[in-house]
Amino acid sequence: MKKIFGLVLGFFAVALVSCLDTEEKITLNEDKSGTYQLVMNIGNSPMLQSAMQQSGQALEKKDTVIYFKSFTDTATTLSAEEKTILQNGKMHIAMNDDIKAEFELPFKDMNQLLYIKQHMFEMISKIKPSDMNGDNAPGMMPGMDMMGGNMGSPMAGAGKLLNPTQDAFSFTAGNGIISNTIKDKQGLTAAVASDSVQMLKQMIPFVGDFTYKTTFVLPKPVKKYSGGAETQLSDDKKTISFMNSLSGLLDKPETLEYSVEY
Repeated sequence: MKKIFGLVLGFFAVALVSCLDTEEKITLNEDKSGTYQLVMNIGNSPMLQSAMQQSGQALEKKDTVIYFKSFTDTATTLSAEEKTILQNGKMHIAMNDDIKAEFELPFKDMNQLLYIKQHMFEMISKIKPSDMNGDNAPGMMPGMDMMGGNMGSPMAGAGKLLNPTQDAFSFTAGNGIISNTIKDKQGLTAAVASDSVQMLKQMIPFVGDFTYKTTFVLPKPVKKYSGGAETQLSDDKKTISFMNSLSGLLDKPETLEYSVEY
């Protein structure tokens, strides 16, 4: 089991040395329940291969599904609500020429959706095996030793890796309206100017851009929408996608704002 969680840790390690495509998909039902999905693809770049060689590891073929219910019954660090959210969720890790991770969490209402949006990686980091830092931890997956042996730290901070400006935005959903708006302009400016974000910006020409896509599958047609660097609306107007990139959000962070009324 430690090897399985090593897959996840290594995933975020190698994300720093390769292009990363992220798609967030939220499916909403009439009763406000639904499913939250996050899919991340890491391309097989020369820098990724170099990192593998330096660590003495290879990109092995793997295909693993983890059902969180296996851990929620006995986890001591999860709240009752977090156990409820995670118990029907799962994670799929696939490695071949590239690396793909898929997270899927059903939610029963909008409050659970908001919690998942804000705390998904933090929740998952709490269900790591207690002996993750044991003698067998190194070598679980390519790139893992580049991040040290601690599962919780990289997983809990994964949201900021995917979107360094996330703390400056406020996501809301309810009463037929979904929005993502800037709540802290000063914090947004500071995040974009930070050393870590500027380092990522300098790496783009070498590893490729990070792309972001947020898709909503709605129970009713979209009445109106705004925002996003690029937008796609299905013919039946029930599926809408907002697309951006790391370089795009660094140049114009306000393009991460969007609003949908349905």
